[in-house]
Amino acid sequence: MNTAECAQSPAPASRFVRLKKVLVVERDRAFGPPMRDAIEQSGYYPNLVTDPLEARRRVHERRYDLVVISSTIGREALSGILEMMMRHGFSPLVLLVMDRDSEVSSEEMKGFPGLSVVRHPCSSEDVAEAVRALLGSPWPDDREAHG
Repeated sequence: MNTAECAQSPAPASRFVRLKKVLVVERDRAFGPPMRDAIEQSGYYPNLVTDPLEARRRVHERRYDLVVISSTIGREALSGILEMMMRHGFSPLVLLVMDRDSEVSSEEMKGFPGLSVVRHPCSSEDVAEAVRALLGSPWPDDREAHG
């Protein structure tokens, strides 16, 4: 493209895009960063935390579109996060990454829309695929409405 073409090309309309935010709660330092990276490469805005108390604080203070919780945080911590979300009326989508032996009762999952479970052994790409299935596009695409 030459200089004249650049000068004549209209600048694309700027707009602010709100990326969909994903909280990843994973204690396994070998699996957490690759999972976060796979979710980020899919176009979402992931935050990775390893401490369940930090996860509870973040869910309480911020608005996430999806919370990915790994069973590596332990049964008690998992129940605490889910209970806190229900008690305070937070209802983001929830994706659980569970090992083969972990189960979550239907009572614990009442009121959580779009609940999905991915079972170990799984790859970080499997988790990112489940995130895409739950959230759809990583950002609202309104180009067609304005084009």
